[in-house]
Amino acid sequence: MNLEDGLVTSIDLPAGVSVNGKNMMRALASILQVDTSGQEMGMWTRREMSIHGECSYEYAFLQGERAKLKEVSKTVSHIKDCVKRNYKMFDNSDAHSCDGVRDDDVHTMWNGAMVEEHDKTDNMYHPEPIHSTSMSTFQMKELAPKKFKIEKIFSSGAVVVQRFSEEGPTHATIANRTLTLIEVTNMNQQKQIQNPRTFNDLEFEWMEGNTIWNAPISVDQLKQKESYFYNGFTMDETQDDLMETTKDSIRKYVEELQHFHNPSTHREETIQKLHQQGIVKLLPFLHALNYDSLIKLKTHYLGLRLDNEMDKASRDIFLEILPMYSALIPLLSRR
Repeated sequence: MNLEDGLVTSIDLPAGVSVNGKNMMRALASILQVDTSGQEMGMWTRREMSIHGECSYEYAFLQGERAKLKEVSKTVSHIKDCVKRNYKMFDNSDAHSCDGVRDDDVHTMWNGAMVEEHDKTDNMYHPEPIHSTSMSTFQMKELAPKKFKIEKIFSSGAVVVQRFSEEGPTHATIANRTLTLIEVTNMNQQKQIQNPRTFNDLEFEWMEGNTIWNAPISVDQLKQKESYFYNGFTMDETQDDLMETTKDSIRKYVEELQHFHNPSTHREETIQKLHQQGIVKLLPFLHALNYDSLIKLKTHYLGLRLDNEMDKASRDIFLEILPMYSALIPLLSRR
């Protein structure tokens, strides 16, 4: 990391490290940086780079019980305080993203006030219903005036989500981490980074990249399996195992439909089953299948007997959801 007044200005990352590994390094760099320029004020605001983009952090400086012990805390609400945030915009049909979107392309939020940057933007956009916050506290020892040694870092974060596929209360995830200084090593003794690549920001990197309209794409690329999750993770199971899991999941879904309760008499139970056993539960398995596997499944379902109620229903469900999850592979498999 290259620092200026305690804040990251650039970071060198190994070219051979995976995207997830690089994102972990960016997140750790976001935590380790700290500004001490406003300690005389007690409280101050500083704009800095982070894994969420450029954010306005609220700092507070506290004097510990021991004379040389200081504490600096910084907090941020990512929706409110981050003005250049790299996130994905999803449509309302299948949660597909059209492109990478930055907050500064839409509007700027600064100290609670909205400043329009483009005349064409009439509506604000926030990635709700997801809300997240984080706080880090640095316990430091003052070695000399305005010279500190960090002894401990306490960090915590919270993500609050209301999932569409589930009824009930909002989901909250809270994470806490404590980092303790073990030793101080001369930087000259550290190993050099292999094939370093310099980044001038700490923004999260998407594995799938940005989707560009009319971008050239080969038939071989169209036939590859996809990631259902937008961090790029794919299922590691074999295609044969995933095909069998898909068949089993479709059959269970059909069985649930056949035992569907009348919503007029069992309303709460029906709503709960709809949330838990909805057709959206089948989509992750289809995303994990490549073109060849989809063709095999298509051949399997087209070969089922139509005079068997279960087989016919399973066939209909498969052909119904096949074009739902992607505009690429199904176009090939439906020819």
